[in-house]
Amino acid sequence: MRTDHGGLRERTHGGRSFWKANAGDAGATMAEIMGSRWGKLSATDTAFRNLFEITDPSELLKPTGGLSKGTTKQVPGDTAVGVVDSGADGGTLWVATTGEPYPLFLEGPEGKGHITFNSFGASFPDIALPGASEVVDLDKLLRRTTAP
Repeated sequence: MRTDHGGLRERTHGGRSFWKANAGDAGATMAEIMGSRWGKLSATDTAFRNLFEITDPSELLKPTGGLSKGTTKQVPGDTAVGVVDSGADGGTLWVATTGEPYPLFLEGPEGKGHITFNSFGASFPDIALPGASEVVDLDKLLRRTTAP
């Protein structure tokens, strides 16, 4: 999955634009702290949850309004039909019209922002857990910065 303004893919670029776009006034500081390291959170974390909901398909693809069938068009990789969410935070999910009905492309409302989905069923043998020196424990960082 790739987003158009940071997010998941941004890890390869040091994450700076991700933090600046998503952490408000603290973005520049978070970018400096994180550098090119990975962030680690507990499953029950609430402080950073909104930053990472994009990785939860049930949240990312949850409709905010009524759904209707849109037009058919070419999107990156295939022909797709639009599923239009009429909610205020809605947009259009473009779903493959041939083969498996995979989501291919998600456009934000009024075309603002997009996410491309690809590589369904692919394996990624080169992905490994990062070493301890490549990880920032965000739970510990948060406890340290909010402690009296």
